[in-house]
Formats: sequence, structure tokens, C-alpha cells
Amino acid sequence: MRSIVLTGAMLLAACTSTPHISPNQVTASEVATYKNGVEMGCREQGKSLGHPAGPLAVLCKCVVDTLNARLTAEEWRRVTFYAQNKRGREEAEILEPHLLAVRQCK
Repeated sequence: MRSIVLTGAMLLAACTSTPHISPNQVTASEVATYKNGVEMGCREQGKSLGHPAGPLAVLCKCVVDTLNARLTAEEWRRVTFYAQNKRGREEAEILEPHLLAVRQCK
């Protein structure tokens, strides 16, 4: 599951808008795009691993819902900022503490 989530998040880096100088410049729309990208990336990764679409959709929605419940608005801006700037290590550091909770998604 960790690889599905992180891969999904990092795949988004290429499709987010123009990088900013600081996380404070990240808009709510960009964060929403990032969250959507996490869910889409999760689905694509699961599909490539041969998981059925129905259960995969439920799993990936759970992943985003779980992250939504755990990350603050500032953390979402930071993780989006790091994705936009192709700083995957920092992006992963923000998500890492929440992956145990994400593993509860089935």
C-alpha cells in the first residue's frame, strides 16, 4: 500500500501547475488537484498491479479520505508545493507518518 500511495502522490508532480516559491502561495485549487492526483495515481498503480476496478476505487477513496482526516491544510499546501517542485523526499516525509493509518483502508 505504501508504494501505491507514494507513487500516486509522486505521479502528480508532473501535472500540477507552475511551481511556487513557498507553500503559502499554493492555492486551494492546486491542493484539490493534488488530492485528485493521489486518488488517480492510486487507481492507476493498482490497475497496473491487476487489482479489480471496483474494490480499487473504494480503496483509493479511503486513502484520500484518511489523509484528509489526518493532514492539516498547511501540510496539504506543503505536500503540494513539494510535488510541484519535484522534491519527492520532502513530499514523502509529510505523508510517511500517515501511511500506517492508510494501510487500514481495504
